Amino acid sequence: VGRNDVIVVKWDGTNPRTPGEDYVRPYNISPVETDRQFPLYFPELVEHIDSTFRTIADRDHRATAGLSMGGFMSFWIAGKYPHLVGSASNFMGSPEFAGGPRAFPTEYRHTDNYRNYEGMRTRIVLGSQDFIRWYHRRMNLIWNFTRPHHEHEEFDSVHGTPGMARTLAFHMEAFRDPLPKPALWHHADVYPEFDVWGWSVSSDRETAGFTVLDNVGRDGFRSSVRELLPGGATLPRVNLKVATGTTYRAGKSYSVTDVNLDTGEARRTSQAADATGRLHFEVNGNRHEVGIAEAA
Repeated sequence: VGRNDVIVVKWDGTNPRTPGEDYVRPYNISPVETDRQFPLYFPELVEHIDSTFRTIADRDHRATAGLSMGGFMSFWIAGKYPHLVGSASNFMGSPEFAGGPRAFPTEYRHTDNYRNYEGMRTRIVLGSQDFIRWYHRRMNLIWNFTRPHHEHEEFDSVHGTPGMARTLAFHMEAFRDPLPKPALWHHADVYPEFDVWGWSVSSDRETAGFTVLDNVGRDGFRSSVRELLPGGATLPRVNLKVATGTTYRAGKSYSVTDVNLDTGEARRTSQAADATGRLHFEVNGNRHEVGIAEAA
């Protein structure tokens, strides 16, 4: 660290269940036992660091890293906030844990959620003697096939952090050569409300599941709410509110086509962008294909 122009912040993932308890199982995942939700604090942490220290305050120069459960969290945080993180690394972290709201936690699997990381460089360190190496290898096979900007390195090691300098070098190179925001992006989230890439989503979901946005761009998006990923049943009783990013002309009218792919129903409406340049949609949890075009 001393030889690089970088600040390392060690966050606190401790999850006390009672006042003063020194709980050794961090992050409130598997099981979700309290209402403390570490992932929801991450934007606040970023804001605090950028307002307190001399940083380059953009995603291109921000990264996450972690070991074991912290490795899982490094990837989860990066995938939940790709607009805040440009690279993420993971030392032998489990590919899956249950997380999300206490009332309805969901099993989150990095193996299935690789699309959350488009526009980001990722790295996982494997250990040939690690007790959960088989889970890492299975996940890594899928990520190597599906993600052009993913890398891995295996060491002759038990569960730990071998080659830390090599992982830091990976992040320093990512800072020098950051990836741009993808032209079309995808996101799956276990929380009923979230913000990503300037878009805001809220819902009345009160059961385990994923809210999914696919092929999101200026010309439209696809949405659904699913019990499981990748191909779980949709939850049509859930209602979504989707606000786009501020990419449209304020007051300008746009033609909106909404096709419910599960029922075959299609409708066309006209909507004017609000004063901030956003469009607003309400759909249910079925698979919806929404197209956006400037009105004639």
